[in-house]
Amino acid sequence: MLGVKRPDVVTALGWIYIVLAALMLLAAIGGFVVRTVIDQRMPEGRPPVPDDAPLELRFDSIVFGHYRILCVAQTLFAVLLGLSAAQFLRLRAWARHGLEAATWLGLTCVVGVGILTASDSELPGSLLVRVVMGTVFALVYAVPCLVLIWLLRGATTRHAMLTEREPPPIPPESVS
Repeated sequence: MLGVKRPDVVTALGWIYIVLAALMLLAAIGGFVVRTVIDQRMPEGRPPVPDDAPLELRFDSIVFGHYRILCVAQTLFAVLLGLSAAQFLRLRAWARHGLEAATWLGLTCVVGVGILTASDSELPGSLLVRVVMGTVFALVYAVPCLVLIWLLRGATTRHAMLTEREPPPIPPESVS
């Protein structure tokens, strides 16, 4: 879209997502490095987890066993997020939908972790403490996700994403 100035909110959102993608990519690379060091230090592998172990320990063991696959998935997600953010800065309409879908996925994960934290019977303290911890965790991470979704769905952002084939709507009072 030549000659059209990109709104500041689009620029800010695009760069926020590029930074998030870069941080996700660094975290995935860090995960690969840590897993490689652990494998070198423990060539015999991690000891098996007993069947009667707490659920959290068994879950951690499953995650640890598939950590490289999770790092690959995070790497792919980070690359796709970064590419979508770059295309968003180029005012591609599809990129807005991709960023919104990624944000909804993040919001779902945050709420899920908040619920798991609230229902984790292994955490010290009463049920009230666990519920407050889970709620605070979910809110601290959910509010930024909701703000991003609100901004992505805002009129300024939607209007900026109109392609050359889709002219902006003409207000009724300017039609003669």
